[in-house]
Amino acid sequence: MNILQIVPYDFFTQFRCNMIHDSIPGDTIIQLESTESLKINDALIIGVINGSTTELAIIKEIINNNSVKLDHSLRYVHDFESPNTVVTKSLFDRFNIYYGNTADISTHKPLMTQSYYGGGVVMGNAGQNPCSIPMSVTRSVTTYVDSDNTHGPEMFYSFTYFNSCNFIESNRMPIISSGINTDITPQFIKETYLYGLDLTEDDGQPLPDTVYWEGIKAAYAWLEQTLNIDILPRTYVEEASDFRREEYLQWIFLRTSHFPVTEVTDVKGTYYGNDITFPLDWVRIKDRAGMINLVPGGTAFSQFIIPSAGGILPILNNQMNFIPSFWKISYKTGFKNGELPYNIKDFICKRACFMPLNILGDLTGGVAVSSKSIGVDGLSQGVVYTGSAENHGYSARLRMYTAEMKAELPSLIHYWRPVSFGMLG
Repeated sequence: MNILQIVPYDFFTQFRCNMIHDSIPGDTIIQLESTESLKINDALIIGVINGSTTELAIIKEIINNNSVKLDHSLRYVHDFESPNTVVTKSLFDRFNIYYGNTADISTHKPLMTQSYYGGGVVMGNAGQNPCSIPMSVTRSVTTYVDSDNTHGPEMFYSFTYFNSCNFIESNRMPIISSGINTDITPQFIKETYLYGLDLTEDDGQPLPDTVYWEGIKAAYAWLEQTLNIDILPRTYVEEASDFRREEYLQWIFLRTSHFPVTEVTDVKGTYYGNDITFPLDWVRIKDRAGMINLVPGGTAFSQFIIPSAGGILPILNNQMNFIPSFWKISYKTGFKNGELPYNIKDFICKRACFMPLNILGDLTGGVAVSSKSIGVDGLSQGVVYTGSAENHGYSARLRMYTAEMKAELPSLIHYWRPVSFGMLG
């Protein structure tokens, strides 16, 4: 799973003007100072970039010198006297996503996907349609999540600007992706750990899924550091380990630097520039501890003493007891999608809830507002919020999760944190 973040170009290099009349939800016609520089199929951004009520629409008809008809109804009120109600022309309204195995974007092909859009983030699942995603104008960044599990962190991505009406497309540009291989998604957290909560701001705007993703990544990182294990899948190539004669004679006891080990892909020794490769079917793994032994098959025991035409024999004959960085081990760690232990998954989900709920809690009723009241002619109405220096609207859920995590963490540490080994001289 790869998270792509696309920063749009400077819209303000395009045509800008002001509205000359208010618009309300449901309007399909807006009145502008001038339509001289506009044409059918241009995209209009109504409001300032990053504004919570900013909208993007396509011009379907130019009615006169001051009015245009849009391709869909507006969702918000736009006050023409407000400094935030500026109208900007964009040549494009969507992004097309491409991908490939190299950084050469000219070799990239269209990402095939079936996508849905919500909260500033597009989630994609492998499908049959070219990936064309709406441009977010309420956020400074449009986030796309490529959920195709065959696309690892090593995948390269690029994008183009695209107009969905006249099909004009720009040149390709690279995207820097952030890979994360997990079956914990914002949608999963909302449906399970945040079920029953109103996850919108006071104006009904949902919190962008980018915030949930950051909470998920932070939760993974925190628990990995606390347990000293790899939870997300990783690959290590030719990690060095020292040769010790006594360990070699005891079935080659090796210890990896990262755990739990899910697969060993290569084991070899290096001596005087020669690589001595050992058969992978000799490998025995104690996954949680990151311990590896090599146990030869019954027909290949002589190779264990003299593998690769005598490569090790000089070491044994010369009674060498120690060779630094002799072993080179390549291996994989972490948990694949669908294999994450339930107690680890539960802990990560609970901790990931803190980032979105703390932000939403501050926004409930308005920033730094604990109560509101209105009064007219002896009548009054007041609303008291739960916000204070110690609490906010979601404090009860977070306190419950805090207590549960405090009780669960010792057992996770006892089971998963590796035991440290040392040698006495």
